[in-house]
Amino acid sequence: MLNIGWFSTGRDEAARQLLQAVQESIATSDITGKISFVFSNREPGESGESDSLFELVHSYGIPLICFSHRKFKSRLLRGAYPEQPKLRAKRRGDSSVASLPQNDNKGRNQNDSNVIAAIATPSQERWRLEYDREVNKRIEQFAPDLCVLAGYMLIIGEELCQKYNMVNLHPAPPGGPVGSWQGVIWKLIEDKAEEAGAMIHLVTPELDRGPVVSYSLFSIKGKPFDQYWQKDDKNMLFQLIRQHELAQEFPLIISTLKALSQGEISIRDDKVVDAQGNVIQGYNLSKEIDQAISHSHSEHSEQSHTSPGSLHQESAAPFLPPKETAREPRLICFDLEGPLAPQDNAYELMKLLPHGSRIFEVISRYDDLLTLEGRQDYEPGDTLALIAPFLARHGIREKQITTMGQEAKLTPGASYLISRLKSRGWQIFCISTSYEQYAFAITQRLGIPAQNVACTSFPLDQICQLLNQDNFTLLERAEWEFITLTPEVDDTRIKQTLDRFYWQELLRTSSGKIINKVKPVGGKRKIEALEHFAARLGKPLSHWIAVGDSITDFKMLQAVNKVGGLAIAFNANEYALPYSTMGLASASLDDLGIVLGAWEKGRRRAVELTVKEKEKTGGKGDREHFHWLAEAKDISRPLEIHKRIRRLVREEAAKLG
Repeated sequence: MLNIGWFSTGRDEAARQLLQAVQESIATSDITGKISFVFSNREPGESGESDSLFELVHSYGIPLICFSHRKFKSRLLRGAYPEQPKLRAKRRGDSSVASLPQNDNKGRNQNDSNVIAAIATPSQERWRLEYDREVNKRIEQFAPDLCVLAGYMLIIGEELCQKYNMVNLHPAPPGGPVGSWQGVIWKLIEDKAEEAGAMIHLVTPELDRGPVVSYSLFSIKGKPFDQYWQKDDKNMLFQLIRQHELAQEFPLIISTLKALSQGEISIRDDKVVDAQGNVIQGYNLSKEIDQAISHSHSEHSEQSHTSPGSLHQESAAPFLPPKETAREPRLICFDLEGPLAPQDNAYELMKLLPHGSRIFEVISRYDDLLTLEGRQDYEPGDTLALIAPFLARHGIREKQITTMGQEAKLTPGASYLISRLKSRGWQIFCISTSYEQYAFAITQRLGIPAQNVACTSFPLDQICQLLNQDNFTLLERAEWEFITLTPEVDDTRIKQTLDRFYWQELLRTSSGKIINKVKPVGGKRKIEALEHFAARLGKPLSHWIAVGDSITDFKMLQAVNKVGGLAIAFNANEYALPYSTMGLASASLDDLGIVLGAWEKGRRRAVELTVKEKEKTGGKGDREHFHWLAEAKDISRPLEIHKRIRRLVREEAAKLG
């Protein structure tokens, strides 16, 4: 019987789903073993998501060990924990002392919602070494055969990984790219790779390069990939590869634990061996994983939604459209910035630069002007491409964007509303102009599956390598010129100055390539993303609800409203409100619940009756201001209310288009 130790921070729903899936496989004897303990680096009360995991662990009767790394670090800095002797390593030879960087669990990419871990290097902070030693004191009595890092959002120190067999999932084939899942996929696309996949490997001091325990591969050539290779549509390839890779993860983890528990493979002296004792370079589970995905898809086709505790999750077969079910699917797609998170991420990033907020406001106004003009080949939200050279010039990196997403405020009521919708069987999507690092961090916190998210691909670390000294000089001059301009007051000068800079001067340099590398998901690209999701599910736009608030959303809102779907403007500005079916101005997104309940009962007609009834009674302070806009000729009063509450909720970001 395999004695499993389970490490999890418990930061989202996926962490609970994975534990449920493994526990069910143990209960059905697919995995011959037990989880002898669950360890978390959080304690009760530190996070609602973690507390939900702890409740699940208690329901299984599994010993739970909670030891807050934040509290420990604080105490250690006050001298409460003296140095302890080194752990006794499971391998021969002494290990060097390991420690951690200050931004270990914030600066690194929080890539997969299932299994994540990394290794501390000798140059990193010492507090982590002491923390790992305290962790060992708490778990060594259980003598685990294997420790699974399942959404454990801390880096593992060298001593701890040498004492125990620890495994981690990495979203790449054996020998493939290392690093974040985003970086892995971009590298596969850049190399025009034939295959992608995922692997389970032993945790060692070399990041993502420990001995491969098991793996699963899938081709990224042929259907449905070829059409996007032929179009050189890297954004769609990125999304599609991610969808397929995510579908592999849960089955791979479960099949690997099954193989280890039943003796098909084992770990000996840091090597993986088969049942005959022969050393292997990983156990190929590709066929088993394909079968598991097909079986899961078959189950999904027979039920309208996942029941609590079910092994199935939406990511099991995200790229296969489900068959018609007895109950009409409930489909909603949110814009991110505004409806789900009040900040404007690009604005916040530019604030890290000298005069960055003023520069961004000028570029944002330029974006509005080009959109209103109908400039060919320009979409609202392309601001995110226009600011990219400036971010690169000032050394902004991808990990900083990820950190912002991990720490950003959520719109009041967003987390609660999405939790309620999921419990009622809604399928939730997000289409965002935001950079991928930010969008995935926010949606992961909300429990929106990554395969249901479309956002702006942004390989910033690669982009930074394109700059040279001539670029720096040109960009510096442009910055000083931009800050002399005032949005709306100097609109003519803004058009002339930025037209010259972007479409003449910049294009003559290597920085011009940066603009072409970034294709923000705004305007018609939002429609394309929604149509892609709709095709995946086999449901036209008339079956969808779309929620947006700004100029990047108006085309999507217009498209959904036009075909009889429900386009909702939430705390919207003058660019989005006229194209919506209805509006809600409120300090809490949860007020949308009554409208979605009406949609469940009678689709658009039921919503119309509900909204018009609410409109008669008026709002309550900063809440529940509903307006039916589909036939409205004058929206000046609703717009006034929306703008007021938009300023209240979004603060500085409210003034942006």
